[in-house]
Amino acid sequence: MRELNIAEKFLQIVHHNKKAKYIVSEELRYMGLIGSILYDLLNVEAISIEQSTITLKKKLSEVSKTHDMVLELLSEINKD
Repeated sequence: MRELNIAEKFLQIVHHNKKAKYIVSEELRYMGLIGSILYDLLNVEAISIEQSTITLKKKLSEVSKTHDMVLELLSEINKD
């Protein structure tokens, strides 16, 4: 079995197992998920962050399709 990435671990932490719902607000869940995806991307050196600027280093993350979609969105933002 593969190890969970940080984003997956975050979702496990904020999910109430017995009630089948999240224990934090939707807004906090989104912020935490975005932060954990960015952290995953930093760990695999797909991005770098310096002085509040995100720089793409790879086109694919090798973490998950969701992470790759975030890289694609960041790439499109950098084009503008």
